Amino acid sequence: MNTAFAVKLYLKGLCFIKAQETAVLTYIESASTVVFGYFLLAQQPILTMIAGGLMILSAGYVVALKTEGVSKA
Repeated sequence: MNTAFAVKLYLKGLCFIKAQETAVLTYIESASTVVFGYFLLAQQPILTMIAGGLMILSAGYVVALKTEGVSKA
């Protein structure tokens, strides 16, 4: 039941943002699981997890910059 409610909120929220922003948020979701696992479940991230998260966040930043540049033109 909780999962269905969360998915419904997620899908409703997607109606209010652009497709590029949706893609970035979807990728950030997977990177944030490492952070939440560390703080909430005391899981120790390994180097590849941290490197992957940094790559996801930096790619999201690049996409956000390019999207911002396109919308200004």
